[in-house]
Amino acid sequence: MMAISPIHQITASKNIIGLRNIISHAYDSVEPEMLWGIIQKNIPVLADEIEHDASDTRRDDCNSCDLPADRQGFHLTAKEQIINR
Repeated sequence: MMAISPIHQITASKNIIGLRNIISHAYDSVEPEMLWGIIQKNIPVLADEIEHDASDTRRDDCNSCDLPADRQGFHLTAKEQIINR
């Protein structure tokens, strides 16, 4: 998630990964109130970041970008980059 594109920043990416690890491996210590607080506080911020990144996916909007793009100017995903090698 953090290494796919340096121009697309998710500010809480390490926290997201850490929470996923806690939920997966220490699920018995997860408190519903904590998760609800994260959902209410952090999900709107994440949604805004994703929406902002989605609006910047055209190569025209990304002035200093040299990432691979398709014919319409959209950045290729990591999977598409591997397939197109």
